[in-house]
Amino acid sequence: MNRFFDLNDEQRAQFELFSDIFLEKNAQVNLVSRKDSENLIERHFLHSITVGKFYNLAGARVLDVGTGGGFPGLPLAILFPTAQFHLVDARAKKIAAVNDFASHMGLKNVVASHVRIEEFHEKFQFVVSRAVTGLERFTNWVEKNVERGAHLGQHQGIIYLRGLDFDFNTINDEINQSFDCNRIIHLEEHFDLDFFSSKKVIFLQRL
Repeated sequence: MNRFFDLNDEQRAQFELFSDIFLEKNAQVNLVSRKDSENLIERHFLHSITVGKFYNLAGARVLDVGTGGGFPGLPLAILFPTAQFHLVDARAKKIAAVNDFASHMGLKNVVASHVRIEEFHEKFQFVVSRAVTGLERFTNWVEKNVERGAHLGQHQGIIYLRGLDFDFNTINDEINQSFDCNRIIHLEEHFDLDFFSSKKVIFLQRL
């Protein structure tokens, strides 16, 4: 990750600790597949913080929906210590693991809740997620959670990490009309690793 991001000593230490405690917990709880756990840095840590290459979340209120083992929320919380992150998931064992990780790493900017997003009504400047469902369903879920406006000169909205091929027309035909597809970033153009060959960051602006 150091090749792509200028991490300070504290952040490097937090990621090293995260790797150690995640692998230990994953052997007990099975948060990610064995293949993914063997490529934890690239497929989970780096993939999560690719967002930080394009969007400055410093000082923002950010909701991570369907966080699973804490992705992308926990790596982003390390990258942006002044932002406030709320991680939610409908699976209690995964939220228990996330709370444990955040506590061990000393992350004071993370709250994690066991809740279905349909029943969660707090508002945030940004929502982040890694392809938990189709965009139509997802935008309907989180419309109530995303504030209109701007943060540090950036539109507020949804930052969605996913694979497959999409174009602006396809996405805008699919999503809730409260959002507009503002940007599609092809990660292979910025990260020269095979894993990112089909990965994209999609930004949906809140209208």
